[in-house]
Amino acid sequence: MSDSIEHYFENLKNPNHYDDLQQLRAFLREQLPEATEDMTYGMPTYSQNNHVVASIASQKNYISLYMDMELVEQHRDELGNLNCGKSCIRFKRLDDLPLDVIGTILAETVEKQHAE
Repeated sequence: MSDSIEHYFENLKNPNHYDDLQQLRAFLREQLPEATEDMTYGMPTYSQNNHVVASIASQKNYISLYMDMELVEQHRDELGNLNCGKSCIRFKRLDDLPLDVIGTILAETVEKQHAE
């Protein structure tokens, strides 16, 4: 684990996000066992085979999960009322995030990147 990643978690913009982000971090590491965890663009980022698969960030009022938005859009109906922007999914609590759908999107992202 990188000191800069630990520093990131120790200095969150919203400390109330700490537990949810740590759980999301564990989920990403479980779903992407071959991925490396590094800081990219100031965020914990999970990369595999030289491709970014996902990144996470604590914002003031929400948590952001950066993923392949083309694939996110394909699963839009399964994501319910989540706020999906141009580059990320925004949510206030991890309980708001359907982890089964996120797991599917992560697997599809790895497949898509492998095919490129």
